[in-house]
Parts: sequence; structure tokens; C-alpha cells
Amino acid sequence: LGQLGTRAFVWRLSRSGALEDAQPIALPAASYIHDFTATDRHIVILLQPWLYEAHALPVLDGLRWRPEQGTKVLVLDKDD
Repeated sequence: LGQLGTRAFVWRLSRSGALEDAQPIALPAASYIHDFTATDRHIVILLQPWLYEAHALPVLDGLRWRPEQGTKVLVLDKDD
């Protein structure tokens, strides 16, 4: 499936909500991303072992549970 789900976009918004920037980041796997949080200095993204393995409609039909992959925590420095 090649590049299926191997990137995500991180958006930076102004205080008024206007889009200031959007940059793609590489992901270690095509994980379903449901939760994230932000601190003053970091963005923290939970990468669950629900992996996109097929293009499907509804999208959930393309997900497979791969517990052997484990949950990964991606921490991004906001200054990068």
C-alpha cells in the first residue's frame, strides 16, 4: 500500500484562528490517530496499533488491529 497514512499535517493557527502554516510530518506507521495534546513546548500524539492497511469505505473497514505493534508516543518540539 506504499504511502498510505505515513504522513500527518501539523497546523499552526493564529490567535484569531487563521491558518499560519501547515507542515507534513513523517509517521512511523499508518496509525489511526484519535488523541493528541499540546504543552507549551511540545505536541504529543498517540499512535495506536489500529493501522490503515487498505483503502476502504467506510474508512474504518481499512483498519486492522495489530497489538504486536504496540502504542507509540510521538513527541514533537513546537520550535521544529
